[in-house]
Amino acid sequence: MSHNIWYSTADKADVQAYLGSTGELSADQLRRLAGMRKDARAHQDDLDRQGVDWGLSVPDALDHLVAAHTGSDAEYAGNAYHAALQHIIDHNASDPSHLGTYSKPSTFFGLVDEEMRRLGVPADLLPHGYLYGGPPPEFPYLPYAIDGYPAIGHLPLAKAKTAADAYRSVLGDLDSGFRYDVQVLIEKLEFEHEEWACATKNIGWYTQPRTPSSSRSRDGTPDARSATARTAERCGQHVALRRSRRVREQRDHICAERTSFDIRAADRPMHAGGPHRLLRSGGLGERLPSDRVA
Repeated sequence: MSHNIWYSTADKADVQAYLGSTGELSADQLRRLAGMRKDARAHQDDLDRQGVDWGLSVPDALDHLVAAHTGSDAEYAGNAYHAALQHIIDHNASDPSHLGTYSKPSTFFGLVDEEMRRLGVPADLLPHGYLYGGPPPEFPYLPYAIDGYPAIGHLPLAKAKTAADAYRSVLGDLDSGFRYDVQVLIEKLEFEHEEWACATKNIGWYTQPRTPSSSRSRDGTPDARSATARTAERCGQHVALRRSRRVREQRDHICAERTSFDIRAADRPMHAGGPHRLLRSGGLGERLPSDRVA
């Protein structure tokens, strides 16, 4: 069985708005919640057709998250809660981008971590930590998913360039079986940093706190933001502005916070108040040829 790692950008505040919302959702948020429920139902129908029983349905897990609790004692409840959170993220994030496809991504990136640690890369920048480290600490506690999937992680955008620079500095000393995959990761991180840097420089509202899902600019002008959206598009910020497509694949998310950049960093953390990034599964290195899928 292979696993895909995808990543996308979301606003932490937008995602958090659904986690214990207590019914205080805007009309637009309620519309998106209806979409989440529809996708959660379709997801559950797929599981039912496969004869997979987690003991907690994905729609019920979604309702639990909206009600701010994860108290199911079902053995596989963690799988349902992770799947439900991914649906919330998908409806508040950019279109997903693919990092890679692996047969054993957690094992592979664990080995990458060991190699990078040996070469002096700081612990908080090691890839396994943000690929599989779970959602941001502000999010509700999720029970562990049996077998490790679905998996969610997060990385503040503020650390994207720092991580890329650290990886590039040791790339030539890495085991040859890891170099290709780390090079791909470097390029992804550098691209996301450039997108963020361009947006924070050219889009006034981008680094400012905002009401989740608001369609108006900070001064209340209805169409002012559409103009900034065009500026964002020129920056390549389509990732942060487009709503995510539903991709019917198992995903490992990396939620990178984009805050004012500090936290996502960013003022608009991925979920913390600004746009954020979510990363999901990826390709394999030559060191483990049996793991490489594509």
